[in-house]
Amino acid sequence: MKIHATSPLGFFLIAVLASTQIGWINPLREKVEAANQLFEQGEFETAIQRYTDIAATYAPESDEMHFNIGAAWYRQENYEKAIEEYTSATAASDVNLAAQAHYGIGNCKFKMEDYAGAIESYINALNLVPEDEDAKYNLEVARRKLKDQMDKSKDQQQQQQQQQQQQQQDQQQQNQQNQDEQQDQQQQQQPQEQEGEEEQDQQEQQQPQEQQEEDEQDQQKQQQAQQQEQPQKEMTKEQAMQLLKSLEDDEQDKRREYKQQPSQGTRRTSKDW
Repeated sequence: MKIHATSPLGFFLIAVLASTQIGWINPLREKVEAANQLFEQGEFETAIQRYTDIAATYAPESDEMHFNIGAAWYRQENYEKAIEEYTSATAASDVNLAAQAHYGIGNCKFKMEDYAGAIESYINALNLVPEDEDAKYNLEVARRKLKDQMDKSKDQQQQQQQQQQQQQQDQQQQNQQNQDEQQDQQQQQQPQEQEGEEEQDQQEQQQPQEQQEEDEQDQQKQQQAQQQEQPQKEMTKEQAMQLLKSLEDDEQDKRREYKQQPSQGTRRTSKDW
């Protein structure tokens, strides 16, 4: 598949234009031929400079020079600058030159993979010169390329949609799995928490009971202590009275016994008790 490129035009036009002006014929023709030779030799950068100098010196508004500079930029693969120069040439009064400028723009856009823009430019060229076989050929090639590009873009969009759907499904599955794991963990934790709560409740229930039992035991001890202290205090008083009475009784008995004993020859000393 080959895209037919443009070649420089307008050299003879410049030469004819210069022939009408005495003194410029030989210098201008030599400069145009020299620039043309550089282009054919592939020295496009130098050819661009020569075309630019010729346009500035001899034909500042020359559509042919814009076209030739555009063709040289195209060969340099600088398609944006080529389109800029070709666009200036599309306003040429020469229909063939204007058609070739549209054709050159189409080639630049084709190289940039702007197939829709290339198709538009080839159609513009054919509207001016319908019999241009190169424009017809390139137009069909651009149409096939555009179709392939659209099909490829459609396939890529479908693949992206499928990937997005797959990612969404994977994310949903992951989320569901995480939820299941969380539920399992919660179910495992619930018995432990319930056991802990039951133990805590039992402990809380036991604590008042134990405290109550301790209080009751303390009360019982206090009551026993009080009961023990009260009898001891009462018994001590009674015992004291009984002891005094017993002592008095013992004392009286001893006195009577003493009085009843016979004298042993000793002087009896009486004592007032």
